[in-house]
Amino acid sequence: MKNSCIKYGIYFVVIWNIFIAILSYVSFVFYNESIYDEIFGSAFDCSMAVFFIVLWSIIWYFVGYYGRKRFLAGRTLFKDKYPRLDSRAIDKYYSLFYLSKTSRLLMKVVLVSIPSYVLLHLEKGFSSLDFIAISLLCVLSVFLFYVSGKFAKKSIVEYN
Repeated sequence: MKNSCIKYGIYFVVIWNIFIAILSYVSFVFYNESIYDEIFGSAFDCSMAVFFIVLWSIIWYFVGYYGRKRFLAGRTLFKDKYPRLDSRAIDKYYSLFYLSKTSRLLMKVVLVSIPSYVLLHLEKGFSSLDFIAISLLCVLSVFLFYVSGKFAKKSIVEYN
């Protein structure tokens, strides 16, 4: 169990750092400025960027580590609740249930990010890229809502 938790913590760190690298590249290509200039303002220092990356990597490691630990503990409780099901069915239906809960949480995060994005760009004004980003966030929230409902219906309804 501990090895899988460590492995998932490392997965989350790698995914986070790839996301930051892509975001930095896109920010530099489209806006000709670094994302760190946007975050830290004119007092930007390279040590602040390294501190930011290391701190958030540590945070995402523990998110992955404890998320996996929580997933395994929830799966054990799910096994206890439905003792008639075989191991394969438990893995399938608990995974669907967990993905439903996770996609609902991500949908809420995306829905909060839309007005935050709009408020961030009110002072500068909006470009066509901003409207594309807002549209993509709206589409993503609708998709996550659909996925959460679909997985919730498939997860345990068949066995009740």
